[in-house]
Amino acid sequence: MQRGTEVRHCALIFANDTRVCAVQSQIENYRAKAKEFARLTVVAKSLRHSRQYRKLAEMYWALALGEELERAQPSKTNVKRNTT
Repeated sequence: MQRGTEVRHCALIFANDTRVCAVQSQIENYRAKAKEFARLTVVAKSLRHSRQYRKLAEMYWALALGEELERAQPSKTNVKRNTT
């Protein structure tokens, strides 16, 4: 009886370790993507692309830290003004 319990316990530990490794791997992927988008932010040729890369970098950093994603608010509002 002791042997069967020990095998099941080892199987549970292995399953948990695998899950932890998968989560760590996912976090590493998010960090790598965040770093790459941060690099692209600096070398972007247009402000529009730079802004897009910065937002993606911030999103991936938040995912790596395990934060909940918030709905992105527009950074500026476009308001048409009458010039007359």
